[in-house]
Amino acid sequence: MNLADIHSKYSESYEFLHARKRRQVQQLVLLNNLQRGDQNISSTLLITLFNRILSAHYRDRLNVKFLPSQGINQNQINSFNTLAQSDYQEMGKARMDYDWAWDALFFGRGYCETLRFNKKRKCMEPSIINPLVFGYDPYFENVQDWRYYWKWVTKSKWELQKLIKAKVITGIKKPEDIPSGVDTTLWDYKIKLDQARMGTAPATDTQAGDVYQILEFFGHDENGDKSVVWVDKSFSKILFTQKLDMEDGDEYVAPDGTTVEAGSRWPIIVKESYRQPHSSLPFSIADLLDDKHRAKSVLLNLAFISAKDEANPVY
Repeated sequence: MNLADIHSKYSESYEFLHARKRRQVQQLVLLNNLQRGDQNISSTLLITLFNRILSAHYRDRLNVKFLPSQGINQNQINSFNTLAQSDYQEMGKARMDYDWAWDALFFGRGYCETLRFNKKRKCMEPSIINPLVFGYDPYFENVQDWRYYWKWVTKSKWELQKLIKAKVITGIKKPEDIPSGVDTTLWDYKIKLDQARMGTAPATDTQAGDVYQILEFFGHDENGDKSVVWVDKSFSKILFTQKLDMEDGDEYVAPDGTTVEAGSRWPIIVKESYRQPHSSLPFSIADLLDDKHRAKSVLLNLAFISAKDEANPVY
């Protein structure tokens, strides 16, 4: 992968998803019951129904339990269940499941990345991806058929210095070699939400210049192998490249009978609220309710104005 190819695929995905993300930011404002003036009232329809559906899907306990089978005694089963419970707590699975279910219901899809494994603690470190900073291939419905996907990550100056010193990042010698700050579009999302909460976001993303935004891009290299690449926000330098070598891909059988290794699968799991076959755009609870929420807010305000006029008539 070169910088031109990465930028081209990023632009393709960005143009496909940008309007969708802008609408989701507006829906977040509605969910928090914040889009109203000082003299107006707003409906709680969206957040009430959303929380009711979320509470029906979320459980803050381990849902899987090992059962005895042939060749396994009860002591082994007890050990497996104890280990599973320990891993559940170590990974913070209760909070992760909540965030995953929340994203799946509100945004239509929740994305869980399973790339990292902590060798010291000997357990996986899954993470939930924020859909507003995530992009994917619009041409394929199935995750494993995607040509690429990407997400923005933020690092402090000190984190980058440690990664450079450890020779994880080899594309630059110091953090100042790449531009600092946060992408304009993502910062605009933050400003809209902060303004709705009656907060005042700064005009620029950082005053000190010690926050760096990096594009983590998953795609195919020149040999067709799946790889992950870090690129600075101006698409001027490749900071880090690594081939995905998890050996969990399916094998293919060639016409001559030889077996061809498929390499790795994309380390991402998708959870959907309302699955729509053959569609690369999800459908969410917010999409179903935002128009009803706005209409109810209008009706509530009309009734509120009428009640005030009756209480304080003007002659």
